[in-house]
Amino acid sequence: GIVVQSHIMRPAGGPPLKVDWKIFRTKNGFKVLDIVVDGVSMSITLRSEYTGVFQSNGGMGGGGVEALFKYLRDKISSPSSSEDSE
Repeated sequence: GIVVQSHIMRPAGGPPLKVDWKIFRTKNGFKVLDIVVDGVSMSITLRSEYTGVFQSNGGMGGGGVEALFKYLRDKISSPSSSEDSE
């Protein structure tokens, strides 16, 4: 894979935000595999979040898969809800 490094300038004049884009080449072009913001991997963060939803709803035998699907559908239909809670 390839890591593309970038810096995002903050409007308030604070220090720039370091963003690394981990990409790989496919037969159809480049695809983003992960985004690392100030050292925090988005793929690891999301994996932990989804694992928590899955496990708290019984895992494989207790409806965890369906609960995870519902969680993802809800998140897609209301993308700003996770931003509002921070």
